[in-house]
Amino acid sequence: MIKVKNLRKSFKNRQVLKNISFTLPSKGMIFFLGDSGCGKTTLLNCLAGLQDFEGDIYINNKNIGLMSDKKRDYFRLTKIGFVFQDFRLFENDSVFENVGLPLQCISSSNRIHIHRKIKDLVELVGLKDKIDNDVSTLSGGEKQRTAIARSLVNDPVVLLCDEPTGALDGVNSKSVMEILRKVSFNHLVIVVSHDEQLANEYGDEIFRFKDGQIIDYNRYQKKKLHKYLAVFRNEFSLKKPFLPLSFSIRHSINSLRKKKIRTLLTNFVTSLGLLGIGLSFVLSDLIKDNIMKVYSSVIEDNQIVVTHNYQKDEKVDIVGASFEDVFSLSNSYPSLIKDMGVCYLANFEEYFQTLNEVRLANTSNRLTLSSYSVRHINEFIWLEDLKETVYPFKPDILEDDQVVMSFSIFEIQQICYSLRIERTVEALSYYIDNYPLYLCFDLANIDWQYEDEQIVQLKGFTISNTPAIYHSNHLWNEYMFEEMMRFPINDNYSQEEYYPWVLKKIPYIKVINDTSIFLTQYYRNISLSKFIFEIASETYYPWLYRDVSSRFINRILVFDNNVYSIASSDWYFFKKIDSRISNPIFSTYGGYSIYGSSMLVGFSKPTFFSSNEDDLNHACYIYDQMNMENNDVLVLPDNVIQGHYSQSVFDGVTIKGLSNRKIIGNYPSSIDEVIISSNMAKILFGNQNVIGKEIFISSLTKTIIDSQNNPLSDFTNETLKVVGYIYEEKNVIFQDEYWSLSYFPSRLNVSAFEMFINSMTFEITERKIQDEIIKTLSKEFPQYTFQNPLSDISKGIDELCFYLEIVLLILSMVAIIISVFLISINDYLHLLERKKDIGLLRCIGLDKGSASSYFFVHSIILAMAAFLTGAFQLIIVNIIGSYAMSKMMNVPFSISFSPLPFLFMFLIALVCALLPAALISIKVNKFDPLAAMKR
Repeated sequence: MIKVKNLRKSFKNRQVLKNISFTLPSKGMIFFLGDSGCGKTTLLNCLAGLQDFEGDIYINNKNIGLMSDKKRDYFRLTKIGFVFQDFRLFENDSVFENVGLPLQCISSSNRIHIHRKIKDLVELVGLKDKIDNDVSTLSGGEKQRTAIARSLVNDPVVLLCDEPTGALDGVNSKSVMEILRKVSFNHLVIVVSHDEQLANEYGDEIFRFKDGQIIDYNRYQKKKLHKYLAVFRNEFSLKKPFLPLSFSIRHSINSLRKKKIRTLLTNFVTSLGLLGIGLSFVLSDLIKDNIMKVYSSVIEDNQIVVTHNYQKDEKVDIVGASFEDVFSLSNSYPSLIKDMGVCYLANFEEYFQTLNEVRLANTSNRLTLSSYSVRHINEFIWLEDLKETVYPFKPDILEDDQVVMSFSIFEIQQICYSLRIERTVEALSYYIDNYPLYLCFDLANIDWQYEDEQIVQLKGFTISNTPAIYHSNHLWNEYMFEEMMRFPINDNYSQEEYYPWVLKKIPYIKVINDTSIFLTQYYRNISLSKFIFEIASETYYPWLYRDVSSRFINRILVFDNNVYSIASSDWYFFKKIDSRISNPIFSTYGGYSIYGSSMLVGFSKPTFFSSNEDDLNHACYIYDQMNMENNDVLVLPDNVIQGHYSQSVFDGVTIKGLSNRKIIGNYPSSIDEVIISSNMAKILFGNQNVIGKEIFISSLTKTIIDSQNNPLSDFTNETLKVVGYIYEEKNVIFQDEYWSLSYFPSRLNVSAFEMFINSMTFEITERKIQDEIIKTLSKEFPQYTFQNPLSDISKGIDELCFYLEIVLLILSMVAIIISVFLISINDYLHLLERKKDIGLLRCIGLDKGSASSYFFVHSIILAMAAFLTGAFQLIIVNIIGSYAMSKMMNVPFSISFSPLPFLFMFLIALVCALLPAALISIKVNKFDPLAAMKR
């Protein structure tokens, strides 16, 4: 039953339907008559839900005007049948395929039921003998009967027929109307026509239209027949509609066959792009497989490399540890740490560029102590560290406004002269003991509109040419800068400040013994891994520690550890899980580096070893004079060995652990004692009688630029005592497992920020248990990757192939971009050629998504054909390349096919297919199905 109330439809300023209202029964044949342009076809389209309208249309008590587009499409697909004047069939499909299409889009019934329903309808319309014929071979009448069968396949509530006999002769017209009449006994059939004779002969009700209104209505009392249609009824549960994949594939292949040149051109260009991408993988594998065969016999295979799974590339903020944490730390290790203090990182000379002086405050004439400035407040020395004689005496405790300072004899004479006393040490000592002597720090920066002066009392002095301030309060600089001068502070060293006068504050600890002892404890203790311990240097104390070796510095700055790196203490957990591992070596960017995959192992910075100090210095001089731009070759004296990782594993110096090795001699008792290999002993000393002898070591600390813009190398020299040797064919230093981590910062002036552990290697007792150990450790420590060093070689090989791969990828991507363009053109042309098909699918009731899938399948087929072509080409190239590499490197010929290149090619091909299809689908979604049908 259909009920229409106040139906209105306008196109621009023209009203086509004007407040039409009527009711139709659930069965029978209804005719809408009228001249062209009267609105009858528009009414039919509104009833089908193909056009928007005003008013209400109820079909089976459902208001289709309130439905969404998607629900309206679904309703049309399942409840409405459509018969067009010009048939609107898929010409290259068979009668069976055309009739069954709507049912296949929605039916979840089995194949037998679907086929039976289609055959029943085809027999109903008299085409049983032509069920497998292509529609293009049928006559006009046969095509219209096929269209009627298709309209009935979904058991519709109503059959809408738009001029169904308009393109037929009289005989075929009568045949079609007889079929529709038979159908009307069980269905509501609405026929739009201008043929009065047919309407009077077959119509049960006739509505006449003119200028968008019903002007006449007739109802005929014709004999009602209740004729049973021998058609199998659908018995299936409805499902989400979709266009059958077989339909899309069939139409796509037919289209590609017809446009062979266009298809072959697209296939050729796309396959070349895919081949280049696959070749970038295969080329690396070709080189990797064959080079691995060569180097597997060279590199030790009893080692496992540990790397962190998380690689943080962005810059890490350098943040000082909290005062509370450092205070607790200093109290927790009383045998190692004396106390704590703070350091302020600032360019004090620029801070107080207008005025930065220390003057005598007691006298009327202005006496400036030119050797002092505000920086000495930050670089003050603890009073208990003062070993020289203090005049008049060394106080036990100083108030915050009292200090002890060092003066040269000349400065002492100047002070005495200004005080009008005898110019002697004794006279100044007597004066300080009996009268207060004040010093004033005058500070100003006109740009900041800042001016200040701080007065302190001099309670004693010592004689020295090096200016220094001493105080018993270990946090005296904090008192001066924060309480007295009220400077704002920030512990984030990396953060750029809005106000330039913000001071960066970093706490430090002062160790009691050698810093190497504390650092060794640090690397062993997991509770200390939250900190970064940086030995104070000229970077932080440019006056106090200028040209001072880290060996003699006992201040260690403490930062928060916010860097993702391997914790050195994790070695104990590895060992606890599997005791068959030993001799860990830690790789850092500034100490000892291990790039196993690139066959680079050794000291991170150019480092030289020799038994003769003069020869060592000469080697450093030769290095300094080298011109890297001219590719100068470094030629060293005979008894000098270089330890940089750029040297080969055989020529350079490497580090190994001592565990499970047969030592001739003694075990090292400090970081300044080592055991060396027999080969290293032979090169440096000429024999193996090396116990008790010294090795001189020189390591590049930094490179500076002189006034002529020439680079100058600054080396740090140290001495190692040899206490034993081990038989080994390579040049090796053997020491404790944490030796490199503590030796480089405490002896070779390497910053802690260059000592983050980026990888670790350890040895296994047997090669055959390697996979078992890797599997066990990987399960227990998922944050780390465990692998054999030989696997890292593949990365090095990848670097060798990097530029070639880049070129291949660039060329391939150009080809891929062209391919996407060609596929887009192909899809667009396919869209233009199949616009009527899309309109028909929409009119039948398929939604926009299902209609778009028609083009997605076409695009995918086109891209997959290119993928298969490219994959075949890649296989041929792989076979030829493997054969050539095996001949060139003199290794056995073998070939392997990794699925990765093919997978990547497949994914790229899929992208090449989906991207154009997605763009075309946007166009499809904007289609007006009725307009598309007319073109």
